[in-house]
Amino acid sequence: MAFIFEKIPEVTKQEYGFDITKRWWLIDRERDTFLIPTGGAGCGDICFFDLYVDKKVTKIIAEISYSPNKNDSRKEDVKYVVLHSQPISLIKEVLTAYGFNGNPEFTGEVTVEFKSDKHNRAN
Repeated sequence: MAFIFEKIPEVTKQEYGFDITKRWWLIDRERDTFLIPTGGAGCGDICFFDLYVDKKVTKIIAEISYSPNKNDSRKEDVKYVVLHSQPISLIKEVLTAYGFNGNPEFTGEVTVEFKSDKHNRAN
Protein backbone atom coordinates (compact mmCIF):
# COMPACT_ATOMS: atom_id res chain seq x y z
CA MET A 1 0.00 0.00 0.00
CA ALA A 2 1.21 3.52 -0.72
CA PHE A 3 1.13 6.47 1.63
CA ILE A 4 -2.19 8.31 1.69
CA PHE A 5 -2.99 11.74 3.13
CA GLU A 6 -6.01 11.77 5.41
CA LYS A 7 -7.55 13.17 8.57
CA ILE A 8 -6.25 11.60 11.81
CA PRO A 9 -9.04 9.64 13.55
CA GLU A 10 -9.96 11.00 16.99
CA VAL A 11 -9.32 7.60 18.60
CA THR A 12 -5.74 7.66 17.26
CA LYS A 13 -5.18 11.20 18.58
CA GLN A 14 -6.17 9.93 22.02
CA GLU A 15 -4.10 6.73 21.73
CA TYR A 16 -0.91 8.64 20.86
CA GLY A 17 -1.70 11.73 22.94
CA PHE A 18 -1.55 14.01 19.90
CA ASP A 19 -2.22 17.69 20.29
CA ILE A 20 -5.76 18.53 19.17
CA THR A 21 -4.33 20.81 16.44
CA LYS A 22 -2.75 17.87 14.59
CA ARG A 23 -5.45 17.09 12.03
CA TRP A 24 -3.78 15.36 9.07
CA TRP A 25 -1.24 12.64 8.51
CA LEU A 26 0.36 10.68 5.70
CA ILE A 27 -0.09 7.00 6.46
CA ASP A 28 0.85 3.57 5.12
CA ARG A 29 -1.30 1.18 7.14
CA GLU A 30 0.35 -1.98 5.84
CA ARG A 31 3.69 -0.86 7.28
CA ASP A 32 2.19 0.80 10.40
CA THR A 33 4.04 3.97 9.36
CA PHE A 34 2.87 7.56 9.35
CA LEU A 35 4.19 11.10 9.06
CA ILE A 36 2.84 14.14 10.90
CA PRO A 37 4.00 17.68 10.13
CA THR A 38 4.77 19.36 13.45
CA GLY A 39 5.91 22.85 12.49
CA GLY A 40 7.58 25.28 10.13
CA ALA A 41 6.42 26.45 6.73
CA GLY A 42 7.31 28.76 3.90
CA CYS A 43 10.12 29.02 1.41
CA GLY A 44 13.58 28.70 2.93
CA ASP A 45 12.19 27.71 6.29
CA ILE A 46 13.00 24.80 8.51
CA CYS A 47 10.17 22.30 8.81
CA PHE A 48 9.65 19.57 11.36
CA PHE A 49 7.97 16.19 11.08
CA ASP A 50 7.41 13.19 13.31
CA LEU A 51 7.77 9.86 11.49
CA TYR A 52 6.20 6.93 13.34
CA VAL A 53 7.24 3.37 12.45
CA ASP A 54 5.77 0.59 14.59
CA LYS A 55 4.83 3.18 17.26
CA LYS A 56 8.41 4.50 17.51
CA VAL A 57 8.97 8.14 16.56
CA THR A 58 11.82 9.64 14.55
CA LYS A 59 12.16 13.43 14.43
CA ILE A 60 12.84 14.87 10.98
CA ILE A 61 14.30 18.35 10.59
CA ALA A 62 14.56 19.66 7.04
CA GLU A 63 15.06 22.85 5.08
CA ILE A 64 12.28 23.28 2.56
CA SER A 65 12.11 25.40 -0.58
CA TYR A 66 9.56 25.76 -3.35
CA SER A 67 9.75 26.79 -6.98
CA PRO A 68 7.13 26.96 -9.76
CA ASN A 69 6.71 23.76 -11.75
CA LYS A 70 7.84 24.26 -15.36
CA ASN A 71 5.04 22.13 -16.85
CA ASP A 72 2.05 23.12 -14.72
CA SER A 73 1.66 26.62 -13.26
CA ARG A 74 -0.76 25.31 -10.62
CA LYS A 75 1.97 23.13 -9.10
CA GLU A 76 5.01 23.78 -6.96
CA ASP A 77 8.24 21.81 -7.08
CA VAL A 78 9.44 21.03 -3.57
CA LYS A 79 12.97 20.46 -2.30
CA TYR A 80 13.68 19.04 1.14
CA VAL A 81 17.20 19.02 2.56
CA VAL A 82 17.09 16.75 5.59
CA LEU A 83 19.47 18.04 8.22
CA HIS A 84 19.54 15.11 10.60
CA SER A 85 17.54 11.91 10.71
CA GLN A 86 17.39 8.19 9.96
CA PRO A 87 16.32 5.90 8.18
CA ILE A 88 17.24 7.64 4.94
CA SER A 89 15.37 5.46 2.44
CA LEU A 90 12.05 5.66 4.31
CA ILE A 91 12.40 9.42 4.84
CA LYS A 92 12.96 9.92 1.10
CA GLU A 93 9.85 7.88 0.33
CA VAL A 94 7.57 9.60 2.84
CA LEU A 95 8.68 13.20 2.06
CA THR A 96 8.28 12.52 -1.66
CA ALA A 97 4.75 11.30 -0.99
CA TYR A 98 4.03 14.33 1.25
CA GLY A 99 5.21 16.78 -1.42
CA PHE A 100 3.60 20.23 -1.20
CA ASN A 101 1.63 20.20 2.07
CA GLY A 102 0.36 16.68 1.38
CA ASN A 103 -1.55 17.81 -1.69
CA PRO A 104 -0.64 15.93 -4.89
CA GLU A 105 -2.85 18.24 -6.96
CA PHE A 106 -0.41 21.09 -6.31
CA THR A 107 2.83 19.08 -6.14
CA GLY A 108 5.23 19.00 -9.03
CA GLU A 109 8.67 17.42 -8.74
CA VAL A 110 9.89 16.54 -5.24
CA THR A 111 13.58 16.32 -4.39
CA VAL A 112 14.88 14.96 -1.10
CA GLU A 113 18.55 15.41 -0.24
CA PHE A 114 20.54 14.79 2.91
CA LYS A 115 23.15 17.12 4.31
CA SER A 116 26.31 15.12 4.65
CA ASP A 117 27.52 15.15 8.19
CA LYS A 118 28.72 12.58 10.68
CA HIS A 119 25.10 11.86 11.75
CA ASN A 120 23.70 10.92 8.34
CA ARG A 121 24.69 7.51 7.07
CA ALA A 122 22.80 5.53 4.42
CA ASN A 123 21.07 2.38 5.56
